[in-house]
Amino acid sequence: MAVIVLCVHIHTNNANYTRESGEQQINITKLTEEKDQLVNKNTQLTKERDGLLSDGWKYNQSNHYFISSEKKNWTESRKYCMERGADLIIINNREEQDFVKKISSNDKVWMGLTDIDVEGTWKWVDGSTLTSRKEAVQRESL
Repeated sequence: MAVIVLCVHIHTNNANYTRESGEQQINITKLTEEKDQLVNKNTQLTKERDGLLSDGWKYNQSNHYFISSEKKNWTESRKYCMERGADLIIINNREEQDFVKKISSNDKVWMGLTDIDVEGTWKWVDGSTLTSRKEAVQRESL
């Protein structure tokens, strides 16, 4: 009687192992495909970034910056940016402000700050108010 029970137990364990092994192989295949997709995406984004940098864009703090040599007013400058899938700069911290000052060579540049909706009420182009950004920068400097 003990031999039969042992054989059934071994057969059941073997079947479970075979099933689990197959599931693990499927997981490995999926993860390998996902890794390959991520590697391809990384390669594509690296080429895109390098292309931007060769076209005069500057990179800092995970952002790209472009200072055009063309002189335009604020509205034309914003349109120019938006036609290229970008927008005027929103200053998020002191380091970014210093970086923009450095790359602009102290030339005048437009930033994404406007009071077009309500005269005297300044907002960034993303809709946030000047004071909320200012407060965030002040908190960072503490």
